[in-house]
Amino acid sequence: DIDSHQPVFTFVHILAPHPPFVFGKNGEHVQANRFFSIGDGDHFNKFASRNEYYNGYRDQIVYVTHLLQEALDKIHEESSSPPVIIIQSDHGPGSMLDWQNVENTNIRERMSIINVFYFPDEDYRLLYPGISMVNTFRVLLTKYFGLDYFLLEDRSYFSSFYEPYVLFDVTEELIKP
Repeated sequence: DIDSHQPVFTFVHILAPHPPFVFGKNGEHVQANRFFSIGDGDHFNKFASRNEYYNGYRDQIVYVTHLLQEALDKIHEESSSPPVIIIQSDHGPGSMLDWQNVENTNIRERMSIINVFYFPDEDYRLLYPGISMVNTFRVLLTKYFGLDYFLLEDRSYFSSFYEPYVLFDVTEELIKP
């Protein structure tokens, strides 16, 4: 039983719209006639076309967005106090991802994320264009819990599947016009 006067932190990680693409845009089951894999980019393209990736990603994100909107409506309706909501993706699509080579990867596609904030007081002064995920909870903890977290530099890094601890700073690639 949750005390309605205590804050509740809920974290949800939804695998979709990541492969495998198992939902159509209306929630219908999609069955691929090939190997089942959660692999993006060149892992996915071993078994299917880039066009299949685009279509599967698009249709699945349409359905997931519909479910997310329903969940947000329910949260707003049933919350005893106004909720703070943050919606983030961990990465963008991977249709042009080369797991072995940053130079062969479309960095803008892979690193594009959704980063949405809802503050019930609608005071978004601590947010700014280009805020990265590294600062999301620093802003939240400063704003709502009175903690004084300084912001870190907003940088983005890419690593390969085979060398996950070798990081390539791709920040400049992302801010190019």
